[in-house]
Amino acid sequence: MRDRGLFLHSDRSGLGGHVPMTKTNPPLTQRRYSIDVNTKGWHRQWYDEATSCKETEPPAIRTPRTPRLLSLTLRELGAWSWLRDNVIGVAFELISRSRECKENHIEVANPMVSQVLHSVWREHDEGVRDLAYFKTEFDRFQDKYWIFLPTNDAYGSDDATETVGKHWSLIAYNRVKGTAHYIDSMWDENDVSQAITGLHVVEGLSLLLSEEFNFQIESETPNQYLQNQCKEDIGPCGPFIIAMVDHYILAIKETNAHDDVEDQDFGIEEDFADEWYFDSRFV
Repeated sequence: MRDRGLFLHSDRSGLGGHVPMTKTNPPLTQRRYSIDVNTKGWHRQWYDEATSCKETEPPAIRTPRTPRLLSLTLRELGAWSWLRDNVIGVAFELISRSRECKENHIEVANPMVSQVLHSVWREHDEGVRDLAYFKTEFDRFQDKYWIFLPTNDAYGSDDATETVGKHWSLIAYNRVKGTAHYIDSMWDENDVSQAITGLHVVEGLSLLLSEEFNFQIESETPNQYLQNQCKEDIGPCGPFIIAMVDHYILAIKETNAHDDVEDQDFGIEEDFADEWYFDSRFV
């Protein structure tokens, strides 16, 4: 904490990081903390020099907890349930790591990143914020050739009081060819609202990368109900985009193995739906 006349710094000694201000699990033992306060000249003195005092007790060492991945089945969730953004994000992270996406110049973005890109488009369009503000997102994408972005019909909503959004779709962006493919398992040419949302997400990305792109709607995308082996699943859009991302990544790695980078195409042919096997229970 600092202002014009005060600089205050908290430290956990050897463990690093700030002292937790909320309850932890397991709880930390009750202990006293020393606080170093420098009321003058802090702007000329790095905080490591100002925090010379030691804590009155040794840091509490806690064994880190191993996170568990919960298997959410239809029986547990019910047929009317669908995947939230945090589940999509974890699934994409697992795919990214297991398929060695970083080494293959592939970025599998989580839903939060897609929302940021949507904000890039909106705020730039409204003149609210400069693109330099989004440097983190630029660094994420600048060395990638293929980018996958989940999109949701709730993007752009200003209502933070409740959970919103009811359908997931996917953007497969091929920077090598300059094409952005919109993939929607419930595509309806009479309702293009979510496709427009996907377009705005890609426009945010293109603004960051200063690139032109060709936006293509893949009308031959398999239907999440007709081509789903699990007929009991009423909301399989989340599992669908997870399965599609994995399908694309395997195809990219195969082309990379044969040095055919420019041959990679995200277009969906008419007979793809008949050949592709999809079962949302196993995703």
